Amino acid sequence: MSIPGNARRTLGGSACSAAVALAGGLLGVVPLAWAGPPAPAPTTFFGIPIPSALPSGLPQLPPGLIPPELPYWSPQRVLVLPGSNDPINVQLLGRLLGAKTAGCGANEVAPGTYAKLDCRPYAQVLGAVRDVFDPAKLELLARGQLHTSPNAPPPGPGPSSGRGGLPAEVDHRTAGLEGPIKDQGLVGNCSAFSLSSVIDNAILRLRKADVISPEHIWSHYGNSDMGSAGDSNLNKALALNRTWPYSAKQACEIERDTADECGQLLGVTPGSAASDPVLQASYHLAEQSGVYRVTSIDRLTHGPAVNVDAIAAVLATGADVWAGFNVDVTSWKSTAHVNGVIRDWTTQNAGHAVALAGYRQAPDGGGRQFLVHNSWGGRWGDHGFAWVSEAMVRQHLQVAYKVTVVDPQAPKTGGQTDDECSAGSLVDATTGQCAASCPSGGRRTAGVCP
Repeated sequence: MSIPGNARRTLGGSACSAAVALAGGLLGVVPLAWAGPPAPAPTTFFGIPIPSALPSGLPQLPPGLIPPELPYWSPQRVLVLPGSNDPINVQLLGRLLGAKTAGCGANEVAPGTYAKLDCRPYAQVLGAVRDVFDPAKLELLARGQLHTSPNAPPPGPGPSSGRGGLPAEVDHRTAGLEGPIKDQGLVGNCSAFSLSSVIDNAILRLRKADVISPEHIWSHYGNSDMGSAGDSNLNKALALNRTWPYSAKQACEIERDTADECGQLLGVTPGSAASDPVLQASYHLAEQSGVYRVTSIDRLTHGPAVNVDAIAAVLATGADVWAGFNVDVTSWKSTAHVNGVIRDWTTQNAGHAVALAGYRQAPDGGGRQFLVHNSWGGRWGDHGFAWVSEAMVRQHLQVAYKVTVVDPQAPKTGGQTDDECSAGSLVDATTGQCAASCPSGGRRTAGVCP
């Protein structure tokens, strides 16, 4: 959340207002005008071609001009949504920040941008009863024979090049598979925002351009925990952002910790959602308007052992990974980043949930880095994204999950990947669909074992 009121820029109208209004209608944000020269417009909206009869998109803002109250396209063609317009008590926020002795709670995570980090470890999602990769699949991954590309045939039995046969680099932004950057503000609901971003990615892979409401996800549990977020939203129909746009005040009312500092900062009572008729009306409308369902949440981590190749394998399929970290707040602040990379850390003083959206080889040759899709608005990092080293993923990752989403009105079609197959099954090399593995642990071809 960025400071409202006098600290905001005052911007006049422009010819871009029609495009802003388009995004407002689709995403549930208030359409406001922006004055400035438009850059070349994107030809797709969330990776889907924009019909020629519609405005062709939003402008890319000049460097250094990122008004918090406006949506805009980042240079990577990811839409950045504005944060909540609810006013905050700036004087109290200043006193809280000045008196801080621990990393969690409210922090200035980027110049003029504030967010709350979680203060307790994350519980496991109890409904996550399946491992994405059983031992046989992990063996195939190690040999470079795991099928991770939905647009290519399964690999043959021979050795593959590259680390585990995976692409050297994956970036869901350039693939048109990343939904918008959102801004949670001063409520500790990164678990809801990160889950919504993972769902947005899944919706794009269904060839749709919808955006899920993090407020609706948050309304089902209201505490700072990934386990509660997953279990409370599993198999529930989730509404779109335009049905229930984000309000930090309402989110604070949903917060179940009645002593949470968001109450004083936002001028509401935490835990009072049941007595707010406007919030209740939004909740019931969202419950009646749900579209997409999370049908499964599957495990990628086991205790202290983190298999980064397994995480990379899921990312190679085009799917985001839902991840929770132990973080050092200072290292995660934008001002500490170096060339878009979060500084390595040893101290753990907060928890934070994010979506992972890709990986690459570090430019300095220092190993692999993973792409963080954050929920702290466009002022943080590289328009809401940053890279974190593989070493930090190994040392500080608490939990990681693959999330499966369905649109009941438009079931997924086309080929499958091995991570979608149940234990003891692999994608058939001919049919492209899951089938029982051969006795040797290999994959079938047209139903026949070699």
